[in-house]
Amino acid sequence: VISNDTVAVLTADVDDLRQRDKVALPLVVPVPTADVDDTILAVADTVVVKKTSGEKNPPRQKINLNTADSMALMTLRGIGAVYASRIIKYRNLLGGYYDKSQILEVYGITKETYSLFCDDITASADDIVKIPVNTASFKEILHHPYFDYDMVVKIVRAREVTPFTSKEDFIARTGLSDRRFTVYLSF
Repeated sequence: VISNDTVAVLTADVDDLRQRDKVALPLVVPVPTADVDDTILAVADTVVVKKTSGEKNPPRQKINLNTADSMALMTLRGIGAVYASRIIKYRNLLGGYYDKSQILEVYGITKETYSLFCDDITASADDIVKIPVNTASFKEILHHPYFDYDMVVKIVRAREVTPFTSKEDFIARTGLSDRRFTVYLSF
């Protein structure tokens, strides 16, 4: 446990050593500590303080991939300005992330990088900008990265016969049952 009295004693001892041995020792500056249970591990040019009480780090608030700006994303381990920009560009192209693991689809983000920050992020399908499947143009649907040309042709032809009434109707008439498709559509 370190107190101001202890720091004063340490400072006095260093001053005595300077005088007695005529040695150029670095000046010891009092270091305020956050907790009374902190302990000093070493005194030299720097003071190393070891936490011995309570939590190691307070819990961080998770970063929402669908609302975070580039500055917030850059607080994640392994994410710099380039990756933050790519994450936002891909989010805009998708309409939002429905699952945090979709970030692995961003160019250059590996499983190793993802593992550094996966516990610090979140994503929700509630934040997604959906495509109105019955009124969106061919080009608007095709612009989404999950839909290829043949899928969009199938969607447009099916809705020309009768507009889609639900997710189940869409799946039955197009055969596109993967959640990646249906989560981005509104009926």
